[in-house]
Amino acid sequence: AYGGIDIDKRHERLKNLGLKTLGPKAMSEKATVSSKAKTGENIPADKGSITEVNQREGIDEYLFDGDMLLTNEQLAAFENNLGDQTRQKRQIATYAKPWPNKKLFYYFDDTITAENQAYVRKQLKYLSDRTCITFVENATATNRVKVVDGTGCFGAVGMIGGEQTLSLANGCFIVGTVAHEFMHALGAVHMHARHDRDKYIRVNLTNVPAERIQNFNKENNTIIYTPYEYGSVMQYPSSAFATSGHSMVPLTAGYARTMGAQAISFYDIRMINWFYKCNAPCNGLKTTAKCVNGGVPNPRACATCICPNGYGGTLCGQRKAGCGATLAAGTAWKSRNITVGSTATTIVRDAYSMCTDWITVVISVSQNLKQTSFSVS
Repeated sequence: AYGGIDIDKRHERLKNLGLKTLGPKAMSEKATVSSKAKTGENIPADKGSITEVNQREGIDEYLFDGDMLLTNEQLAAFENNLGDQTRQKRQIATYAKPWPNKKLFYYFDDTITAENQAYVRKQLKYLSDRTCITFVENATATNRVKVVDGTGCFGAVGMIGGEQTLSLANGCFIVGTVAHEFMHALGAVHMHARHDRDKYIRVNLTNVPAERIQNFNKENNTIIYTPYEYGSVMQYPSSAFATSGHSMVPLTAGYARTMGAQAISFYDIRMINWFYKCNAPCNGLKTTAKCVNGGVPNPRACATCICPNGYGGTLCGQRKAGCGATLAAGTAWKSRNITVGSTATTIVRDAYSMCTDWITVVISVSQNLKQTSFSVS
């Protein structure tokens, strides 16, 4: 599963990498939560995320950034670029090789149940329907991903060549995790590793063990295609790798709960489409959709749009279909209770729920919103 990598040497190499680049700062500076963070915001413990699963399995210290199985050559490329501010800045790693002809070949090991195979196919269809990437099941392709029920959630970054392993063990089959690992396979790295992350989050290493400090190194050899997004499926939870408290604090108040989201975001899709030049076929076509509200043409169907959260319809000019309502603001306060799911349900669903409310206002009316409570069960 580790591609011939000496895991003991890799563990020591990663530990030294973290201590060399971030360790002195962590040991000499008592990191504090940013004053811009929402005061008193209580974030539930990180349960069920990739980092929590891999820590529980005892493998995160052997993986780059907690779930990335880099080749020795890829790790050397990262080490060589540390501290080099002249490199082109990216969120797709330059050491990640794209899949030729926009086709990623994969197959399931016998350890993956039929139910979990169907779950993976569902997540890959969501990505394929919105990008130009085709996921092809083929166990004999020259270059392929072998999906196994291994130890934890991890995989290679980009196309390695030959057969590469993508592990989805117990705890990995939740919304977002499958997409996260396959996005690594496509070449994506983590949001918090971007070179510009300090404009958006404060990294707090106070409660991060020495062996895990390397997970907060910045990528100087990656391509930035999209704005920083707290809700990206590639953004770890705010408590990732910390023994307690926050390891990452958003500098925009109120976004700590958003970090670690399990839904594939609009910008996650755009990042893939930019990297693989998916939108090129739509350019110049008379039938290409004229999207509104920040939407972009869907490379799978240029006459339709991929819409940012909250928008839907062919051109992103409508409220997103599903639960929610269009409300009219007035001069008096109105109450709205929103319930998603049921407390009677104890199983983990294989899809996420999103409700969208639109609020219309008369220009002369000042609009105010107040959230009185929020709970997750």
